Amino acid sequence: MQTVTTTTMPTDAQSEQWQLGRVPRWAVILACIMAWGGYWIATRLQPTEPPLDEVLFAHAYLVAFTFYLSIALGGLFFVMLHHVSRAGWSVTLRRLAEAISINIIVLAPLALLLSPTDLGVNAWSASPTASAAGRRLFAVYMSPTALILRFAVYFAIWIFLAWFFRSRSIRQDKSGDVRLSRIMEWVSAPGMIAWGVTITLAAVDLLMSLQPNWSSTMIGVYFFSGSVLAGLVVLTLVARWLQACGKLGDAVTIEHYHDLGKLIFAFVVFWGYIAFSQYMLIWYANMPGETQFFMPRQIGPWAGVSLALLFGQLLIPMAGLLSRHAKRHVGVLTFWCVWLLAAHLLDIYWLVMPNVFIQRIPAAVGPPGAPLPQALGKLVASDQSVYQIAQQHESFMQIVRAPLGWASVGMVLALVVGMGAMFFVTTVWFLRRAPLVPIRDPRLAESLNFKNT
Repeated sequence: MQTVTTTTMPTDAQSEQWQLGRVPRWAVILACIMAWGGYWIATRLQPTEPPLDEVLFAHAYLVAFTFYLSIALGGLFFVMLHHVSRAGWSVTLRRLAEAISINIIVLAPLALLLSPTDLGVNAWSASPTASAAGRRLFAVYMSPTALILRFAVYFAIWIFLAWFFRSRSIRQDKSGDVRLSRIMEWVSAPGMIAWGVTITLAAVDLLMSLQPNWSSTMIGVYFFSGSVLAGLVVLTLVARWLQACGKLGDAVTIEHYHDLGKLIFAFVVFWGYIAFSQYMLIWYANMPGETQFFMPRQIGPWAGVSLALLFGQLLIPMAGLLSRHAKRHVGVLTFWCVWLLAAHLLDIYWLVMPNVFIQRIPAAVGPPGAPLPQALGKLVASDQSVYQIAQQHESFMQIVRAPLGWASVGMVLALVVGMGAMFFVTTVWFLRRAPLVPIRDPRLAESLNFKNT
């Protein structure tokens, strides 16, 4: 059994560096203005297609919400991974991850603004490929009441886990009780299971339900890989920001950044593996019920977005992070963290926004409620790798391009900036409530003296 060692209290110099201290009031005010301004700008941007106004805004809100939810869930995963593996090197990073994960409390009320209709309620209940009993079951499962109850359960579990680990960690700062470390280790194992189940179900509700005639058993692990990658990236950027502000001192060294870089690289490859596996299996089977996910994302300008995601979140950063130098050069690692955060946002955008026009495809080519695979076959002119809209349906391209227009892109960016300002304010507030480093953790000395081998 692995043993833990006791640690002494930090020196006066360390105590000062390990406290965030007072944040300038102007910074908080500016962040609040940005949060409100982002929402205000998003509500006033008008798309070129007026009937799409409300639909585009609802999907843009879902993109921003899912983006920050994935970051918070990624931070929670890091905390539990630290405890379940009894890691020593990551002790000085854990408090930062705890502050990121506790933002789930702030995101919970924002989930109430999600539109049940745009999460597939009507589409599931009217699915023409399902039996009458299946449609009734879908209608019950995807009803607004059922969605609210499920999200209440998801957030209750996530909030409990984030609060549990953070509260015990802070309590240990005062008592130095080693038993608290063992309790957190015991809870982290079932916590990982609960986290995995709930994030999978949430991925189905938030993402897969937008296209109800399509299903994938990999959507949960796809969202999991992106969430953990986003959490690691934001954790690295928070540590860099604090050190730029003169905080943390030598508690986080190049050795810690090296390990963070290795984890980030690993999840870049893992995300690519999951994305490729899903695409390869669907391409190989060539079944209309499955290819209907990728076909709309290869129509017109969306083919470029798909390629940008392939290169932006896998091939380019994988090559950039491959060397040891890139992981140990803090400036280079910071660059790739910003790059990957933008790529993750593009990934969520790619998953959500095409459903703006996918939900309107049947009405464009035949009777309402026509099966999507059949409708897509009539809509496109060929089955080449990049599908072309048939000439008689060329007017539909206006709707296809709408989610990529300046208005919808501006909506997403405005909401991302607004929620990001709020996320920043709450993260700073949580960081101020406790030392930036777990000062009485029994493995603190191991983390402070950590060296890569």
